[in-house]
Amino acid sequence: MKTPTAILLLIVISTISYGQGDVATTMLPELQWNTGNIVLNDGSQLTGKLKYNDRVGLLAFEDGAGDSRSLTARTISTFEYFDEKINRRRTFYSIEYGDPERQGNKRPFLFELLKEFDDYALLSRFDPMDVRQVVAPVSFNSMPATSSPRTIIDLAETVYILTPEGDMEPIFRLSEFITDGGVFDSERKKRKIIDKLLLPYFIDEAYFRMMDYVDEKELDIWEKEDFITALSYYKDTVTKMDAEASASGH
Repeated sequence: MKTPTAILLLIVISTISYGQGDVATTMLPELQWNTGNIVLNDGSQLTGKLKYNDRVGLLAFEDGAGDSRSLTARTISTFEYFDEKINRRRTFYSIEYGDPERQGNKRPFLFELLKEFDDYALLSRFDPMDVRQVVAPVSFNSMPATSSPRTIIDLAETVYILTPEGDMEPIFRLSEFITDGGVFDSERKKRKIIDKLLLPYFIDEAYFRMMDYVDEKELDIWEKEDFITALSYYKDTVTKMDAEASASGH
């Protein structure tokens, strides 16, 4: 049986990035440079400083010796770096995927590997950032209404299970709406659980022990970083306990 990493490397492919205006850039947190490695789809490797914009699927690279370039999944096979902001190593693969909720047309995306197991893996990807401008009337007390331009950013990230057959099955989606302009700025988040049975199906009976840990640590299983923490506990603790029990004959 092929491992999830082998499946990932077999279906690595290219993608096209989507640019956005400067106004959206000012509304989002500033991206940081991190030290990392890139494997291009021709097999060559790059080592240096990386800055990945997951909102548009664009990876900036500098090696400190004059090589500076921007890359998308069209030229990337995989890349990784240590993200100091969230204090963990992040690994990404370029994979072709057809979203059934968006006409199902296949095209390449950059997926982050969240956690790998013996016969499946958990990944996530951001949809291309949706930026739009609207003009809404605003009025104060008895003053006449005036038109106020507002910029709205829609950020959506979906978490998937990659099956041994190479299928990508969505589990849940996190969405964030950021509004700028007019009188008030605002930020709103929501989640959509697409298939809550996928995770217990793959984890099997150990799922309940993992959820006991989630409750004990007051984690939110449907938030990405807490989701990764729970999966790490399952992989590093529960599976190790089961292996030791099996070895001892209990």
